[in-house]
Amino acid sequence: MAMPERDSGIRCGFTASSLIIQKLNATEILVPTQLWSSETNNESMLMKVSQGTADICGGVLRIMHSRVQKLDYAMSIWPFHVGFTYLAERESSNNMFVAPFTTSVQTNWEDLEYLKRKKMNAKFYQNIQTGVKMIRDGQVAYHTEFNQLYPHLSSFTDDQLCKLQFIDTVPERVNIYDIAPVLVLTLMAVVLSLIILLIEYSVAKFTKQRKKESEE
Repeated sequence: MAMPERDSGIRCGFTASSLIIQKLNATEILVPTQLWSSETNNESMLMKVSQGTADICGGVLRIMHSRVQKLDYAMSIWPFHVGFTYLAERESSNNMFVAPFTTSVQTNWEDLEYLKRKKMNAKFYQNIQTGVKMIRDGQVAYHTEFNQLYPHLSSFTDDQLCKLQFIDTVPERVNIYDIAPVLVLTLMAVVLSLIILLIEYSVAKFTKQRKKESEE
């Protein structure tokens, strides 16, 4: 997690663990640990849970393939970010990897169908070790989940780390601003339905009154 989010993430994870313990009517015994996920000794939260000396984590461990084989995740709290990672000169304002995402690039259905067929060849999908090497060599933007990628960036030089760029392709979550137009349309529909209801009620009442007067 980013530093501003770390404290809130820990509190959220601890609260979730407390709710699970309460639901199971179990006794809460806190086991302090010095590390998060180190496997060099038995003092990390990951090792205590995977070895059975603790039953549940009170914090947050991001989901990784190697950890799924050792842990069962009750809920996903760690942010999920998917996108492209590549090396680029920071002073470059005209990057070839960013260009396809600009509004000036026009794409038709024929191009999309061609790309769909082309991407299914055997060499299109690469494992993360190969992807990291392709990023380090340059000229390739590798698409993966960022949390899975970060541990593999230790082989990069400081200069390469400074040149790393990221493009998100799948948002982590939908916020209020993303659905604001839908909420506005829904509210307008509710107001319009109430207006129509009042008009129909008024017309029915007026018609009934006129009919009663004509009968008299």
